[in-house]
Amino acid sequence: MFEREPMVLPAVESSLRRGRGVRRPDLPQVIDPDLARRMHVAPGADAALLLATVAWQLDRLIRRTFGQERDRLLLAAAYNIERDPTLTALPLKNRVKVVSERHGWSTSRLTSLLSELTSKRMRLALDQACPAPDHGALREQAVIEAEYAKGERAGSGPALVVIPGADLTRLLAGGGRREFAALALRGELHFEATRSDEMVTVHTDLGEYLCAFTGAAALRAYREAVGSPVGNRELAGPGHRVVELLVEQGIGLALDPPARRGAPVGTGEFWTAAELAAIWEVRGA
Repeated sequence: MFEREPMVLPAVESSLRRGRGVRRPDLPQVIDPDLARRMHVAPGADAALLLATVAWQLDRLIRRTFGQERDRLLLAAAYNIERDPTLTALPLKNRVKVVSERHGWSTSRLTSLLSELTSKRMRLALDQACPAPDHGALREQAVIEAEYAKGERAGSGPALVVIPGADLTRLLAGGGRREFAALALRGELHFEATRSDEMVTVHTDLGEYLCAFTGAAALRAYREAVGSPVGNRELAGPGHRVVELLVEQGIGLALDPPARRGAPVGTGEFWTAAELAAIWEVRGA
């Protein structure tokens, strides 16, 4: 007779959201043996590898289950799966508030929506089999998570991680990771936008690019140097989310370009639209 897999208890699912979500210090106690097996957690995994595996599986599960970007953004923040410096140290209630402020959504509506999404579809989705991950890629993620945690404990915040252009071929050849932030950058990106929140891009012989910066001061210096129109705004968002939008629109990325008029976009770190799309495909988004 067919024997059904044990169900993930509601208390376990809610523990993955409460407090600091999957970044809670007692995550090894929250992930019971059955859920660890479902998520393909490596035997004897340390805290960083456990976090990397759980975050990877939740990220994939959310993307498989929810089609609306609002739902995905809310759930990613609720479970605290991203290395987003603005969110990772906050409790659940405050993470929801940040998502509300970033996107202009009602906090009360998001709180209600979160309860609806998790009590129904998310808990059912957690009961399904998880795909087997690339354990080599997860070990790389674990190293990054460990470094990120060190930065948080030191109170200095996580450092930006940039992959040199020389490594791009290797990455495109199949070095897939859970998120673009692990391939090229992490943390918030700052960029210029119009009053209607449209990204301000530049057009070159290599295509259209967004000039994005790893700090607000660098963006301001750039805007002053190039004579940015009065009335434009300065926006910021998690790097991997910005890249996701660029991929959707077929736009490349210039990271921290020189703050001088006429400087070539290709100076420093940059990715064409095709390279971003290829990386995103490797990422498994």
